[in-house]
Amino acid sequence: MIKEIEYNQEVHDLVLEVFEACIAKDYSMAGQAYFKTVLEEYDYLNSHHVFYGLFEKDKLVGVIGYQDDVITFFYVRKDFQGKSYGRQLIAYVLKKMKGEYVYVDASPYALAIYEHLGFKKMEEMKTVDGIKTISMVYGGER
Repeated sequence: MIKEIEYNQEVHDLVLEVFEACIAKDYSMAGQAYFKTVLEEYDYLNSHHVFYGLFEKDKLVGVIGYQDDVITFFYVRKDFQGKSYGRQLIAYVLKKMKGEYVYVDASPYALAIYEHLGFKKMEEMKTVDGIKTISMVYGGER
């Protein structure tokens, strides 16, 4: 089941767990520290982003968040990856987002899943504030 949620401690813990297990290795120490600081800004995140959680038997297994036409959060627990939970979250949020195009700055870890789901690279990998991302776009029929 997917439903709209607020960024809270449960979401924070899931994001941090997936970040540390899958993504942190691609960030510098400064990038990791910056990202973790952003995760502590609950009020800001809730007032500027829309979040949806995917639940399996009342357990939060994935979260996706967006702001305007940009996906800003996309995390699925490592033990639930590869089981179509990410696909479900992306499909759900693409229907909710209003713009013709949807953008994301994908981590190197998530690049393959975004490509598999129809996102296209807009540019090669860049590093800003110790954080490596690849800008991608999804457009057309949804």
